Amino acid sequence: MSLLQASQINLSSANSSVTNWVLIKNVRVIFACLAGTLAFFTDTQLEPIFSQRLEEFNMSTFQIGLMFTLIPATYIPSMLLIPLVRVEKRIILIVSAFLLGVATFLNGPSEVFHMPDVLYLIMMGQAFSGIFIACLSIPALPEMINASSARFDKTEEHRVHSLCSGLYNASLGLGQTLGPILSSALYAAFGFRVTQDIIGFTCIFYAIIYLLFGLGFKSCRRVEKDSLTQELVPKTSISN
Repeated sequence: MSLLQASQINLSSANSSVTNWVLIKNVRVIFACLAGTLAFFTDTQLEPIFSQRLEEFNMSTFQIGLMFTLIPATYIPSMLLIPLVRVEKRIILIVSAFLLGVATFLNGPSEVFHMPDVLYLIMMGQAFSGIFIACLSIPALPEMINASSARFDKTEEHRVHSLCSGLYNASLGLGQTLGPILSSALYAAFGFRVTQDIIGFTCIFYAIIYLLFGLGFKSCRRVEKDSLTQELVPKTSISN
């Protein structure tokens, strides 16, 4: 890239009306960011507490290591297949969040639902978690881009994509940070099974809120888009 091209990009970025604050005010962008945060939170919350739980079944270190491969083993093929699903991204995110909550109940297994404390339910929970973590995290970035690109013209497309990518990665990092911290605190207070119940209900609660608010208020979003368009149109003076 030449120095002239770099200066042109910097100038266009400085004059651009697209900012992180403008994007984050979009309801669809907020819920997509939260989807990425929840997906990685649900994944990383197991890191500090899962091995201690498996030791209760007298598993060896090697067997415990194999259990940690269940989520990646189902995440990878799901990650490759989810872009082929021709369903609206918001529907995928809502359904995945709900089903991830159900899978997390199996991770316990759930005390609230009086599930038997058996290893095969935990293995099922791990396998299903990998699928739904992929389905919750992969469509989040395209949903952010689709929601944001519709509000700006083609000249802003590169900047919209860059800022959405930054917000998306920040949301994943937030989930990776909060997961081990909160799960350790919950584990110390309530134990492993109740911790998984709390996280499972959190996923389902998010899915319900997303369904109620992320898919609604279409008229409000239309008004917001119209007002933003008016702000972007340069004012011209008419001389008599």
